[in-house]
Amino acid sequence: VKVAVLSAAGASVELRESLVKLPDLRVRGLDVRAWSGKDGELNLAALAPGVAAEPSQAQPWRIEAPRLRVTESRIAFEDRNAPQPVHYVLAPLELDVDGYASDAPALDAALRSGFNDTGKLAVAGQWRLEDSGGAFTVDADAIPVVFLQPYLDPTTDLVLKSGEVSVEGKVEIEELRQIRHISDLAQIAYVRQKEQLGLGHAVLMAKDLIGHEPF
Repeated sequence: VKVAVLSAAGASVELRESLVKLPDLRVRGLDVRAWSGKDGELNLAALAPGVAAEPSQAQPWRIEAPRLRVTESRIAFEDRNAPQPVHYVLAPLELDVDGYASDAPALDAALRSGFNDTGKLAVAGQWRLEDSGGAFTVDADAIPVVFLQPYLDPTTDLVLKSGEVSVEGKVEIEELRQIRHISDLAQIAYVRQKEQLGLGHAVLMAKDLIGHEPF
């Protein structure tokens, strides 16, 4: 993570209240390089504060940053969890965050960015801090579809050579801990029947997956 310019106009620290106020926080030229590994973990997660071994008796510090503006920035992300690494570049990127406080239940966020040179992406909504989830409106324009190729099932013959997609809609992100819990309850695998050669043939396609288990 690199930052060209960071300014905090009107910043103050109130020692008795253990309070840090950053009423107008501005970042210009933010450059972030991130990736997710084979285990699905994000490398930036290592920057998150860990849990203290012993709870402190001191009053916890509170941070108020009701207005954050990020401009002229760039995020490069690599998904290493895909069969083949997939690269995303969000630039030039602008981000508005309003209503942040260390004890606030939620904040408002709006992102506007280019996507892999040709596309445009706009996302706006509210993110819940307590349970890590939120609801957002998404407006994607001229997003190249070629980057989806590594996510296609290897048993398909479909090849994406060119094209763009534009879409508008709403996205709801549920509590991340609940999603991880559900994903740990079962291991799901599937195969694809390339040709319609009957039900028996379809079952036979799963022979290697089933093995000697009862079917």
